[in-house]
Amino acid sequence: MEGEEEEDEGDESTSRDKGFALKFQKMKKDLPAYVVDLVETQSAKAAHPREFKSKIINKLFKRDKSGKIHLNLQDACFKEHKKLYNENFSKSSEISYPESIFKGMFYANNDDKFEAALAKGEICEAKSSVPGVKFFSFQTFKAVQKTGCMEEEELSSTAKVSKDQAKILSECFSRIGWKMKHSTDETKKFAKGGSVPTNIEAVLRTALEAQQKLSKDAMIILKKWGADDDTTKNLRKYHKGSQEFIVKLDHIKQFRELPDDEALTKPNFDKFLLKVADHTEQFNVLVESSQGALKAKIN
Repeated sequence: MEGEEEEDEGDESTSRDKGFALKFQKMKKDLPAYVVDLVETQSAKAAHPREFKSKIINKLFKRDKSGKIHLNLQDACFKEHKKLYNENFSKSSEISYPESIFKGMFYANNDDKFEAALAKGEICEAKSSVPGVKFFSFQTFKAVQKTGCMEEEELSSTAKVSKDQAKILSECFSRIGWKMKHSTDETKKFAKGGSVPTNIEAVLRTALEAQQKLSKDAMIILKKWGADDDTTKNLRKYHKGSQEFIVKLDHIKQFRELPDDEALTKPNFDKFLLKVADHTEQFNVLVESSQGALKAKIN
């Protein structure tokens, strides 16, 4: 906690707002990574670390007339640091599967290759919340390049979704039973950091769970199919697509930005969701038709 820091500031003249300091500690786990980096990592490198940290924390929040504290990422120091941070920062995501599924997906159930990868450290045993079930994981790595995009929606005028596109998205959501309730304001709030708005959380969770379920169903079919043909080829193709969307959906929630460094605006977010929904609809049709064909083969 901030109250545990040394209060002897020597010649440092900047007084840290205690309310802001407490707010930062409370929100830290939900703040964008570049903000935490500026407040904690970069401040430690400054000539006067505590004074630097105090100045940044004082810029990070504002009080309204009623005295309520609000997050403020409009200050130029945060916009500039995000650009610098994204130039060289790399992001990784961990994907975990039960042991049998992991071996089947990535090593064709070859125990020797699996053990060799484990010995090299390419994969590792992950924490499991399921008693008696071992999970294994690997990390995907993305090197982020400088994009030149601004913090808020300064490029939103070039990323408008037409009424036709909005209608297509709504119809696609309806066909697969998803609900689209997130607003422009909620998307802006989500992009700025802090808690995840309920409707944003709901659509991300729905999309993620759909990919997980379809992937699981596809793996069950692949194990029972007993042949290498167009059906198994398509199932693997769509399974791979769902795994990629799982990583991207997790990336959006964790880093508050779209894949490929697109600005997180509602038009861009909706375009991404349309891709996920369209993939989900096609994958669902493939899985259902394959399940029917599998039953016919067995019978």
